[in-house]
Amino acid sequence: MIDKIDYKIEILLKHRDAPGVIKSPELRSSTCTLIEKAYYLEAVILSNRTFSEGIDNQFFTAKAAINRHFRDWGLDEVADIYNELCEIAEPYLI
Repeated sequence: MIDKIDYKIEILLKHRDAPGVIKSPELRSSTCTLIEKAYYLEAVILSNRTFSEGIDNQFFTAKAAINRHFRDWGLDEVADIYNELCEIAEPYLI
């Protein structure tokens, strides 16, 4: 599972550094947040913990909004990776 997440992070890093993303601070920030959450998910899995998302942080449960955001920018692969990370995160959410 960790190898799968690491691979997804590699792809996300390439998207983060793509010229079109670099030109948009909002989009680059969103991509960085997704990378951050992928690393967080790794930490949760490695430490065999669970986590919950409160009202202020609903990253793994705000699927429609995040998907729409990345797809509106033409980053379908990033949206697909987000969906895969959500599936991986599901058993760890309480």
